[in-house]
Amino acid sequence: MIYQEAQLLVRDLIAAMPVDDLLLQRAGVSERLFTSLSAKAGEVGVMLDGAGLKDIMFPGALKQIFAQVVEARKGSLASLERARGETATLRHLANAAKLLDGNPSLVTLKTLEAMGTGRHTIVLGVPQAVLPLQRDVVPSPSEANPPHPPDSE
Repeated sequence: MIYQEAQLLVRDLIAAMPVDDLLLQRAGVSERLFTSLSAKAGEVGVMLDGAGLKDIMFPGALKQIFAQVVEARKGSLASLERARGETATLRHLANAAKLLDGNPSLVTLKTLEAMGTGRHTIVLGVPQAVLPLQRDVVPSPSEANPPHPPDSE
């Protein structure tokens, strides 16, 4: 009778808890099991020294579901960490852009620094007012009348 009562109590305790809590709080479940079972055992004149959960075994399909849940949690944590890193990077870039925008000498220093390493391609922008994109080109006299090759007769 005590064995059957222990099985029923264990099933009731396990069914009332989320699996994560059950795995983390196994000692607490053992204490509740011992307390509840001691009262039942006392009714039939038996004194218990202890009761506890040693192993918790789940069916194969449930193990697969747990593995999928753990994998999904890890994936979401990785995505969250990537998003945090991207946000921090963008925040730093925005701060750098504000610094460069408000300080032309800093732009010059960064350009000179980049030119000094020799590992970067530097593209300098020239305003359109200084160098128009399209202009009329007047050919030089030598280009206007190119010399003709001698006639071979």
